[in-house]
Amino acid sequence: MINRKAILIMPLVAVLAACSSPAPKSKSANLSRAAQVNAQLGSGYLAQGKLEYSKIKFEKALKQDPGLPEAHAGYGLLLARLGQIEDAEKHFKRALRKDPYNSETLNNYGTFLCGEKRFEEAEQQFMSALKDPLYKTPEFAYTNAGRCSLKSSNYDRAEAYFGKALQSNPRFPDALYELAALNDKRRNYRVANSYIQKFDDYGTHTPDSLWLAIRLAKINGDKNAQASYELLLRNKFPDSEKAALLRSKGGKRLN
Repeated sequence: MINRKAILIMPLVAVLAACSSPAPKSKSANLSRAAQVNAQLGSGYLAQGKLEYSKIKFEKALKQDPGLPEAHAGYGLLLARLGQIEDAEKHFKRALRKDPYNSETLNNYGTFLCGEKRFEEAEQQFMSALKDPLYKTPEFAYTNAGRCSLKSSNYDRAEAYFGKALQSNPRFPDALYELAALNDKRRNYRVANSYIQKFDDYGTHTPDSLWLAIRLAKINGDKNAQASYELLLRNKFPDSEKAALLRSKGGKRLN
């Protein structure tokens, strides 16, 4: 549809152009705004798992504004999801060249590096993200640093990072779950159970978190809680691997 309002203001733009020639600047500003919108749409589609639509939007954003850091950062996440590792890293680096102190990008790049088993480099990115006193969600970077420490089998460091995440946000469910799982691994079952109960209050259960909750309830002799968690797993995730394991084992062995 033709934008009649745009047509109506064209003569005024033409008059002003004779004096100060703002039209190219206006066009550039419009492209920049459009690029930001497309980058946001790309991130939204990526969060929904609609990778094809996400790719279209990020590529359009980068065509409109090749230097837009959030477009490079988002496209890096998408490419990593698609397994295009080298290209993903290039876009993360371009984003950080343009905006080197962006905590969200640093956190995401750290997560990417951890996935590539570049643990020390990943930790550096997480710590860089946390240097920003205005970072609104440091619990994300601390939790990702903890998960990365788990991957490198450094359990003490992981526990410390998860603890710092909870200092930043005592209700952060990801850190609560990780501490429950870590203490379960260390056979600190009562401590693990206290974390999974807090997770109950603030998190949204997955098949893995329910499986852990069932296991801990069984170990701690809480039959009512065990039955409740088992029912929730069967009803909410009937097709999951954990529900199948529960059916096959009858709840007798929960490893």
